Amino acid sequence: DQAMAYCPNEECPARNLESIIHFVSRGAMDIDTIGEKMCEQLVSTGFVKSVADFYTLTREQLLTLDGVKDRSADKMIAAIEASKHRNFWRLLIGLNIRYMGEKTAQIIASAFGNIDNLLVAGEAEIVGVPGIGPIIGQSVYNWLQAEKNRALIERLRQAGVNMQAEQQEETTGPLSGQSFLLTGRLNTMTRPAAEEAIVKLGGKIASGVSK
Repeated sequence: DQAMAYCPNEECPARNLESIIHFVSRGAMDIDTIGEKMCEQLVSTGFVKSVADFYTLTREQLLTLDGVKDRSADKMIAAIEASKHRNFWRLLIGLNIRYMGEKTAQIIASAFGNIDNLLVAGEAEIVGVPGIGPIIGQSVYNWLQAEKNRALIERLRQAGVNMQAEQQEETTGPLSGQSFLLTGRLNTMTRPAAEEAIVKLGGKIASGVSK
């Protein structure tokens, strides 16, 4: 449940491009009309230098790109606009924080509710969320402390990107208060089906990277 391969050099152009491609991917913000090749064009033209730049793109800029006609430009603008309303946990994935996979993002989004609560949370508070632990918690905390990352969050906020988790009623049942980590292959059902059954009975699903 970890995000894409990680390069430690923050100034690496290839890392920046991969982060931009990751942001629009189906598993993150799901901007389905913008693929890898389009991201490469947007970066090479200077139209997109960070993921926040997607939300300032204009139709006129898109029409200057190779292969982009009126209809495809309109579809891209519409897809970018639609991405503003994705679930908060998808944004957390899109930010490409190390170790932030789907389950981890869902756990953190549910625990803190919105980006403001997460921004003021201490390292111990993040680490202490069930299913997170020191490795993920420290990674998330350190990412949030960087000024450039906070500036990115503010740009995304100003663009109207959703930073609030959906309100969900907590399910109670015979497994309430218990957390489960499913590994390997199950004999009678798929892992997603088993996880859904556990949640319906009040249990919680733990992340696999929590040590």
